[in-house]
Amino acid sequence: MKYLQLIPILLLMLTTLGTQANTGCRSSSTTYTYINPEGRLRNGVPSYYHRYESDRLLSTSTYCVVDTDSPCYIYATRSGYSSSPGELVEYNPVNNCDIDSYVAVMVVICSGMGFMMLKRKSHIFSID
Repeated sequence: MKYLQLIPILLLMLTTLGTQANTGCRSSSTTYTYINPEGRLRNGVPSYYHRYESDRLLSTSTYCVVDTDSPCYIYATRSGYSSSPGELVEYNPVNNCDIDSYVAVMVVICSGMGFMMLKRKSHIFSID
């Protein structure tokens, strides 16, 4: 019975699995994040293709962007062949910044569990 109290914590952990961040290369000269990785390193730096319009996103449509301070290259093959430097970033394509929307729920759960521990004078997670 006392293990049923772990169910809300496990559910919160499972809901964050679907909100993994994606990796892309944000161009330093434009407002685009390139999302089509080439799959190999060039001089130790990851590279991203720009062949089609679907290979890039507007930076305004990427959320929760985290700079990694790592360089990357964007190789454009649409009009000849050119490369430009960029910065490797992690982003989320939907406006759901992982744990931010669950903080209130976690505070309520932790407060309730603390109140129950004080009321019962016994430990929920006892090490016997």
